[in-house]
Amino acid sequence: MRIQRRRLALIVGAAFIFFAGLGAGLGAATLQDVLRGEGGLAFAARVAQLFPSLIDVRETGDIPSAGDLKPLSTFWEVREQIKRNFVHALSEEEEKELTYGALRGMLAALKDPYTRFMTAEEYGVFQTDTKGEFEGIGAQLWAVMDEKTGEQQIVVLSLIEGGPAADTDLKPKDIIIKVDGHSIKGLPIAAVAKRIRGKRDTKVMLTVVREGLDKPKDIEVTRERVEMPVVEYRMLQDKIGYVWLQTFNRQAEEKTRAAIADLEKQGMRGLILDLTGNTGGLLDMAIKVASVFVSGDNIVWIEERGRRARKLPSEGEPIDSDLPLAVLISHTSASASEILAGAIQDFGRGTIVGQKSFGKAKVQTVIPLNDGSALAVTTANYLTPKKRSVDQHGITPDRIIPEPPNAKDISVDELHEQQLQATVKIIKQKLAAAASASAAPVGG
Repeated sequence: MRIQRRRLALIVGAAFIFFAGLGAGLGAATLQDVLRGEGGLAFAARVAQLFPSLIDVRETGDIPSAGDLKPLSTFWEVREQIKRNFVHALSEEEEKELTYGALRGMLAALKDPYTRFMTAEEYGVFQTDTKGEFEGIGAQLWAVMDEKTGEQQIVVLSLIEGGPAADTDLKPKDIIIKVDGHSIKGLPIAAVAKRIRGKRDTKVMLTVVREGLDKPKDIEVTRERVEMPVVEYRMLQDKIGYVWLQTFNRQAEEKTRAAIADLEKQGMRGLILDLTGNTGGLLDMAIKVASVFVSGDNIVWIEERGRRARKLPSEGEPIDSDLPLAVLISHTSASASEILAGAIQDFGRGTIVGQKSFGKAKVQTVIPLNDGSALAVTTANYLTPKKRSVDQHGITPDRIIPEPPNAKDISVDELHEQQLQATVKIIKQKLAAAASASAAPVGG
């Protein structure tokens, strides 16, 4: 008890000194303003070093201890030294970039490619993407790692049909190395997208490297208003419906249901759901689209830190469960696509065909910050309905369609068409089997 009283006295004494110092030195400034400022944070960190036994609360797990605050104090110390001693005075914009660079470095230390910092401009691009409309060139980009150099490359994944880039010489698999003559080496994909996008009727010059060309090629594109093709659909031979879901933005469920309803009116007998090139999107949309095909209380399981896995149920009525279904996936089918494919596979609702998917089973929470920027931080892992983890493993198709020997020599569109025709054959087999079963005599 005596030790506790002494500790309490020390706390009260330290608090008195702290607040008295604030009141005398800062006048009209509020305590909240001080603690938000650089000086307040640095001072609080130093108080932690002077009175470590007062602030050490390791038992709580989520509250920083005095030891945890040492790097924070060092950060502010380095920042102040740069501001005082750098060869020229930093402008307000340079100070902001200094802080943003430190944030990016801090997040990079987590070694999680999906946790990232977004400036206000990058966050605006992100929000636009989820709505499905933007002003730009109409090309979907993909960040890949060069196996030889270990460096990131920004590759053109596909061109949006009807978009301005589709009318130029830009091609899928082109590697972008410059935008308007400036190198993009080392830039995150969001920053590259920001440079490429811009007001309609303005021009942007892309410098690309392409297999088969001796030197980089410059391609000029005039920006226009582009609408992301969330869903493309049509009726194939033998009344086989085809729906290509290309992203999980806010329109995904509505447009998927509308496409299927139209195909049903045309007499659809079987359905191919194409997820090739679909790199994901919103978690809630993945659940809503999965609910178009399956029903249950465990469409996906979410594992968060310090909590038991919790299941998320379906939302809405599924389509006819007797309709033969095949889901086509590829190496670039990721995240929300894998939630959807995993649910259909685990519920036994359809046949997954194609190639093993990308293997991203992490959920990001986007946290808006005070200056309009945002933090996307990985906050959970997801599991399929049977609690399978696909992270780094991907979804393995029930029927693998191998790439042809000349895959490197043909275009992405040609390769996709070959995969689709192989899937059509699988649906035809399903239809033939169903017809045979219904025609079989019943004994009495």
